[in-house]
Amino acid sequence: MGEKFKFSLSVAAIGVMLTVLLACTADPTPVPEPTATAVPVVDTPTPVSEPTATPAPVVKVATATPEPTDTPTPAVDTPTATPEATDTPTPVVDTPTATPEATDTPTPVVETPTAVPEPRVAVTAETQTEEPLEFDPSVVRGTLSNGMAYYIRHNEEPLDRAQLSLVLKAGSVLEEENERGLAHFVEHMAFNGTERFEKQEIVDYLESIGSTFGADLNAYTNFDETVYWLEIPTDDPEILETAFEILSDWAYAVSFDPEEVELERGVILEEWRLSQGFGSRFRDNWFPPIFGESRYTERPPIGLTEIIETAPRERLVEFYERWYRPELMAVVAVGDFDVEQIEAKVKQHFAPPPEGEATQERAAGTTTNRPIHDVPEHDAPRINVFTDPESPATQLILVRKLAPETGQDLSAFRRNTIEALAFMMINARLFERGQTEDPPYLSAGAQRGAFVNPVDIVQFFAWTEQDGIEDGFAALLEEMQRASQHGFTETELAREKTNLLSSEEKAFKERDQRKSGHLAQLYTDHFLSGTLTVGAEAEWELYQELLPQITLAEVDKLADSWAQTDNSVLLILRPEEGIVSTDEELAAVVQAQLEAADTLQVEPYVDAFDNVPLLANVPAAGSIAEEEVIESIDAQRWVLSNGITVIAKQTDFRNDEVIFSAFSPGGHSLV
Repeated sequence: MGEKFKFSLSVAAIGVMLTVLLACTADPTPVPEPTATAVPVVDTPTPVSEPTATPAPVVKVATATPEPTDTPTPAVDTPTATPEATDTPTPVVDTPTATPEATDTPTPVVETPTAVPEPRVAVTAETQTEEPLEFDPSVVRGTLSNGMAYYIRHNEEPLDRAQLSLVLKAGSVLEEENERGLAHFVEHMAFNGTERFEKQEIVDYLESIGSTFGADLNAYTNFDETVYWLEIPTDDPEILETAFEILSDWAYAVSFDPEEVELERGVILEEWRLSQGFGSRFRDNWFPPIFGESRYTERPPIGLTEIIETAPRERLVEFYERWYRPELMAVVAVGDFDVEQIEAKVKQHFAPPPEGEATQERAAGTTTNRPIHDVPEHDAPRINVFTDPESPATQLILVRKLAPETGQDLSAFRRNTIEALAFMMINARLFERGQTEDPPYLSAGAQRGAFVNPVDIVQFFAWTEQDGIEDGFAALLEEMQRASQHGFTETELAREKTNLLSSEEKAFKERDQRKSGHLAQLYTDHFLSGTLTVGAEAEWELYQELLPQITLAEVDKLADSWAQTDNSVLLILRPEEGIVSTDEELAAVVQAQLEAADTLQVEPYVDAFDNVPLLANVPAAGSIAEEEVIESIDAQRWVLSNGITVIAKQTDFRNDEVIFSAFSPGGHSLV
């Protein structure tokens, strides 16, 4: 159990900064398996307006005081570049902000949604001119009479297993001031007793059938959503029935036993205590500039300690009844089962509306609206220098906030593909520059990702030496301006089209190897964010159709927007102050760099890529001198005519894939 933030990442460099920033608990939550595609699911750029003078940035500097050494420091290891996800995620952390005085009387809920600024290029049902693309035909989905959605898909990876999820469009951003932390508290209470399962019976039962708490049974709460899931065997009808009873009770019948509420306070407070350290200081420092005067700044899911300590049981129940409503929920079921049988179970357990006051409010049409909390826009870029003795590296990240786009038609898919190609090309340039003799940074990259419901972000980031921040930032600005002023080349575009098509072909061939948990995450994302989900077959056909049509002018138009600085935040994170300059001095330098970016004149990129084959001439083939069967591992051993030994084993773990490695004894001892 814990809190998690929606933030889609595929580039390693953001791992330290934004994973710590947006992830707020010591409790592990499974990470969905990544797809082979490099295409952002729903993310597209904004159009380019006429250049304007860059407003003066807003500068903030902060130097943290280290905490006592006996305080646990959360893990902040930077992930490497997107390996296939495992079932064991990295723990993440969160902490509260300043603690206001708690009250016993809940603050009235605002019933009128907050106005949302008009997106720069938002594709909506009203603006969409094409017919929506067909949703993944492998999925049976629908909406029950009470408003609850469901997604069901048969999948045999793994065999005789299924993942069942309850997804709720409600998280900590919906909390009132005297409820801060209660969305997460309610999530904890779902595991501590329901109408049909007392106290620890849910956990005890699932562990008795082989499920492991944490990996196969867990939940998370973030700003905008709460998600519960189970992974269960499907070869026993009684287990399936019990699993749906658990999901139904989580949705409608958490008991909030008074004794369990008091016991759980200590569990959550310990979770809060463990979250204190560098990660919390980093988050508290960067939330204000990134979110501004938004409720997101003040609603980290872990909440406030005095609310957790003192909130009466009745306030938990009020939050639960207010937001755990069928029209805000979905059931997602993916696994090795009969789809019709599972659909019948969904209707049996979830179609009847729950009894009680909340149901009466829905029937009378007086249910509280789910408010939309905006992240305010700003013209001037903001600069934040954060020095902390426990910072693991020197990093900088330039973020530009954009309105999410959730188009469901062919134009949306095309924009996603154009954006994928653009980021592939700029990342190739940044990598190339990092391989020079005297590189300006240790590594760098760029991408777009989901952030919170009202905001996506485009990021350019770099790791540098402690005295290399100015050079690293200058290099990022130069490459952004180079792409904006001159665009890309036809050879770059052709190369990345080939790479993207190859990646998508591999994903298509591996479509029957996708894990049920990965597929469940796709449908969860569709329910929560409207991500474009067409299915593997249609996606592969669309790439083959669209990639030859995409022009360099389309990609260049997108790249031109990277030079815009409205709604931008520059964060600089470093482990020590005073190596070259104080925080204030450094902020002034990068402010000047950012203000001068529009006047930079850079040369067009010259594509010097050498596409010669690895081997100019293929050597003559040898022969197999010896052959042996290794029965213990079902493999073949061959000794070639040149003396090389080969061990070969055929598997069906992946379609159309051969993996090999080579080694020779000796190492440095022979040098």
